[in-house]
Amino acid sequence: MQQSYIKSLDGVRALAILPVMAFHFGIIRFGWMGVQLFFVLSGFLISNILLKEKVQPSSLLQKLKKFWIRRSLRIFPVYYFYLFLFLATFILFAFPPYYLHDLPYLATYTFNLTRASSSWHESSVYTHFWSLCVEEQFYFFFPFIIFLFSAKALKKMTVVILLAIPVFRWLFSLYLFHIGKSSFEVFDIVYWFPVSHLDAFFTGTAIHLLQLKIRITKP
Repeated sequence: MQQSYIKSLDGVRALAILPVMAFHFGIIRFGWMGVQLFFVLSGFLISNILLKEKVQPSSLLQKLKKFWIRRSLRIFPVYYFYLFLFLATFILFAFPPYYLHDLPYLATYTFNLTRASSSWHESSVYTHFWSLCVEEQFYFFFPFIIFLFSAKALKKMTVVILLAIPVFRWLFSLYLFHIGKSSFEVFDIVYWFPVSHLDAFFTGTAIHLLQLKIRITKP
């Protein structure tokens, strides 16, 4: 969607990807900060699109269809080509291991939810897709929130989420420790869980809802 493109955010995207790359190369240990910044950017950009679409005279179904089709065309072709490519690789070379087991979750964008399983295993080929799954899950339910709630309700909801989600992460971590998960498992399970990132997405949304851009630039 061309009108939603903001050229100045390219620099922010670059800043976000640097710590992620540095983490995977073993240079730093806080690459998660880059992922969080990507989620904030997604919240900012997607809420901008949806809030503009919200005031259009079309029906809820038409708005949802329009948004989901555009998101699908941007992501699905390359993503599913990647999955198909490694399906062929698995058939020929049995690589990557466990691919057939994980493929249904990868194909339905639910792979991030498998981290809580005791049989979970890491893959150098597709483990990083957990963050894409979180984004797709956000794209699925977030339009309903924007289209069905009033501006006043959205502002209140944003404030509640920004305050509540850190508490949720803490309580969820305590529960996982209680059932015997290790520290490493707890971090990953909580971090891959979609609800854990709602405050990041809604931080981007808050820039529009609370008119932070206008308040910051206003003399």
